[in-house]
Amino acid sequence: MLGFLAKPEVLKGIQTTLRVETTEPDGVLSLVLGENVSLGDAPTDVGGVLTSPAEALLRLLAGRLDEAHTPDTLTITGSVTLEQIRRVFPGI
Repeated sequence: MLGFLAKPEVLKGIQTTLRVETTEPDGVLSLVLGENVSLGDAPTDVGGVLTSPAEALLRLLAGRLDEAHTPDTLTITGSVTLEQIRRVFPGI
């Protein structure tokens, strides 16, 4: 479902895998951004790290995490920005 809702073309060819570290509850996932977008198990090869409360991650991927409601604890490193991820997941 996530791949169906995503708009990876806004990345203009950028392909990366982010290690997603969630808090509340703690967990580790991979977010693959490229021609296809997917969420999966912890990655072995990463191009960046996204750290976020699980609730904020869910809202981000649903297109419901605007700047005013982004927690200070959400951080991202690597070749994509939070704004780019927001554009990949604009919501329905």
